Amino acid sequence: MIAVPASAEKLSPADKAAYKRAFKHADKGNWKAAARAAAKAKHPLPAKALQWMRIGDNRTTLEFREIVAFIDANPHWPHQLKMQRRAEAEMNEKTPSEDIYGWFRTRKPLTGVGAFHLTRALLSDRRVAEAEAVARRAWVELNMNRRLETQFRKRYRKLLRPEDHIARLDRLLWDRRATSARRQLRRMSHDYQWLGLARIALMRREPGVDHAVSKVPKRLIGDPGLVYERIRWRRKNRLYDTAIELMQQAGEPRRAARKWWTERRILTRWLLRKDRVQEAYELVRGHGQSDGLPMAEREWLAGWIALRGLHRYVDSFEHFKRMFENVSYPVSKARAAYWAARAAEASGEIPISQQWYAVAARHVTSFYGQLAAAKLPETERPSFPPEPKTSANDRTAFANLELVRLVRMLGQMNLKGEVDPFVRQLARKAATPKEHALIADLAADLQRQDLAIHVAKRALREGVVLSRLGYPELGLPLKKVPDPAFVQALVRQESAFDPKAISRAGARGLMQLMPGTALRVARKLNIPYSRARLTRDPKYNVRIGRAYLLQMLEEYNGSPILALAAYNAGPARVNRWLKTLGNPNRSVEHAVDWIESIPFYETRNYVQRVLENFTVYRGRDIALSPSATIDQEPSAIVP
Repeated sequence: MIAVPASAEKLSPADKAAYKRAFKHADKGNWKAAARAAAKAKHPLPAKALQWMRIGDNRTTLEFREIVAFIDANPHWPHQLKMQRRAEAEMNEKTPSEDIYGWFRTRKPLTGVGAFHLTRALLSDRRVAEAEAVARRAWVELNMNRRLETQFRKRYRKLLRPEDHIARLDRLLWDRRATSARRQLRRMSHDYQWLGLARIALMRREPGVDHAVSKVPKRLIGDPGLVYERIRWRRKNRLYDTAIELMQQAGEPRRAARKWWTERRILTRWLLRKDRVQEAYELVRGHGQSDGLPMAEREWLAGWIALRGLHRYVDSFEHFKRMFENVSYPVSKARAAYWAARAAEASGEIPISQQWYAVAARHVTSFYGQLAAAKLPETERPSFPPEPKTSANDRTAFANLELVRLVRMLGQMNLKGEVDPFVRQLARKAATPKEHALIADLAADLQRQDLAIHVAKRALREGVVLSRLGYPELGLPLKKVPDPAFVQALVRQESAFDPKAISRAGARGLMQLMPGTALRVARKLNIPYSRARLTRDPKYNVRIGRAYLLQMLEEYNGSPILALAAYNAGPARVNRWLKTLGNPNRSVEHAVDWIESIPFYETRNYVQRVLENFTVYRGRDIALSPSATIDQEPSAIVP
């Protein structure tokens, strides 16, 4: 571990006791009691954290100038946008124009309240053109409650044009804010009222959608938002062919690219399941996005269909190459390069394929980078990069940072749950490999492996591999079956080693067990079942989770792919996929295709992430030596 400087400051016992009481009151929203408790302490830094927390509590009453002063003095503290929104919320009719101008000198309004008062100030100074620009942008882009909408429109209606009302309605509907959109409809012409009602009916899958669409005037029937909702409605009602017909007619709308891509992707994959490969390729290849996730995903899917379905190797290579040139994250770079290599290999361009495999293999912790490494001669496989080394001066400078000092003080008070925003802010601002390593080590010192993993994942985006701190170990005795590396790989993906993690679906603890599943497995193990122990007792959770994972492995003849897919999506779905997709265990290439054919993105991603974790855990002890290469064999994918 990186040593903590001996000079690291410590709170006195009296300060520690006072601040523990203060934070306890603050968590309950009792700010007067928190202030009284904090007043008994001498060290000012935790008090500053309490002030920051109070700004983030919308139940409190604060002065605009107080919030502004804190933001101006602490631009490096977390939640800057949240604090800016809070500052704007405290503006009122008495806020002086000079204060408003000072605030917005380098900022645009983030809230309707802020825009309201900036417009007021501009009009009071007869800066009408500027007021128009602020009011129109706010009306179109910002959300407002009913009361503010009424005030805004009443005071500034002369600044707003009909096209601003149309644009506001359109934006609200794209954002699926149906209640606000219904209020906006009352301000629209009859034509746009019918359009809005039809979009809402489709969006909410209300009865009588055909009647609602029939009321839309002919000149608006091609509105991109309406067409999108009709496609989505048909797809959700399993009317795939007519949804595809509409998608083909829609062209390439620029608005809401991710939403359009989601529908196009689902329809394309449905065509693939129906063996309508050429249609799938035509639907996905001719896209208008020039950058971003939709562009990258569409290039990949088009390339995969061209390669594996149509055997159009040159076309597939060009798709993967374009993807590679337009992505930046290592996992995406590795994916694009691996498939470019596969396309070149299929067309007989072996030297080119080896070059692309080498490019993919640089990304040693990624699924596709590891697969690419296995395609290279052993002497050419890349090594794990060494951990960033830090000097005593580096560690001292880091320890003296205000947020680092605060995190350590919170740790001294055993307030480890309060450190999240500060560690995450440090990670966002990290600019060097050394800083990433120091921040991850700070989280690990607090026994917050989940935060250390978060830091390591952010570092990886910058090409910094933290193979020690980013891949912690359970510290529990594990049997040889299933492989301890496999168990830890799964835990890293499921809970990031947070023993108290509870998902939105209700999965609990290190191995994210659903209570019903845990109950059934506990009965098979002949041990008492306790829902509370799933998050309170790591050993208990891992014992049950290991048993369930082993059950999945045995169910699917030791196949890691099928076991992981079943762990994530359930055995019933995996059994259906086996019928439609076949068995993945014939070869590494077939296994990779099988994974990419899983209908659910979450499960596709899950299987790949656990397998890449498995490779790191399994080979790390050897790979951490500077001369070692990745231990990647096909058995990591196919038993």
